[in-house]
Amino acid sequence: MNNLIQRLITGFILIILVLAGIFYLPAKWFALVAGLVVFAAALEYFLMWQKDKIFLFISLLSLLFFYLLLEFTLPIIGLVCGVVWWLIAPYFLVYYSKNGENILTNVFIRWLVGILVFIPCLIGMVELKSIFGAGYLLYVLIAVWAADVGAYFSGKFFGKHKLAEFVSPNKTTEGVIGGIVLSTIVSLVGGFILKLQGIELLLIITLIIVTCLWSVIGDLFESMLKRDANIKDSGCLLPGHGGIYDRIDSLTAAIPIFTLGLMFFLK
Repeated sequence: MNNLIQRLITGFILIILVLAGIFYLPAKWFALVAGLVVFAAALEYFLMWQKDKIFLFISLLSLLFFYLLLEFTLPIIGLVCGVVWWLIAPYFLVYYSKNGENILTNVFIRWLVGILVFIPCLIGMVELKSIFGAGYLLYVLIAVWAADVGAYFSGKFFGKHKLAEFVSPNKTTEGVIGGIVLSTIVSLVGGFILKLQGIELLLIITLIIVTCLWSVIGDLFESMLKRDANIKDSGCLLPGHGGIYDRIDSLTAAIPIFTLGLMFFLK
């Protein structure tokens, strides 16, 4: 019960902070705050398999370099690289499920994966707010959260078929389907609020379905990393919720896909 209360309190505070950041922070301050959140998650990622302080410093410094380089030159390149990564990420999950082995063991490869996971996510959030406005950023966040909630309750009441038992034992196929259904309903309502109609609304709903499907990949990928590192949570900064990466794992995949899709559909 105490853990549940802790989760609810922390969740409520996080929602207030997210809403305040999205709607009231100027673009530059929003980029700074979003950057701190993403970099905190990246630090948790690197700490899963590397404790050397010099390596951690260099890794975070390289993340900052690539973010600034891409954000102020061609942010779309960062988004494309992120989407390409998430298109091939399922292969590593399938391999891990079948063989019980994470083949992303080389230090350079793990560092590169960190770049591909976190930098496109940060670029995506900044670009969403600056190009399309706070409403679209909140739109995708709510859709992904709805997918998580729908998956939890659908899996709890109807789940029978394990999705990726060796990676995440509690996830079921029925849960994913329920999550997609709820996120589609929520995003349809959100589309009307954003005054979308006709082909635009159809494209956005299709994009949301793809986005939420891949948000599951982002979640499963972090679960694989944690299982490989033999840890339950990525960190302990959020009471009752674990680490920062635990909270944005779905978004690391969802944000680049949604942002790049919007750039093609609406820009």
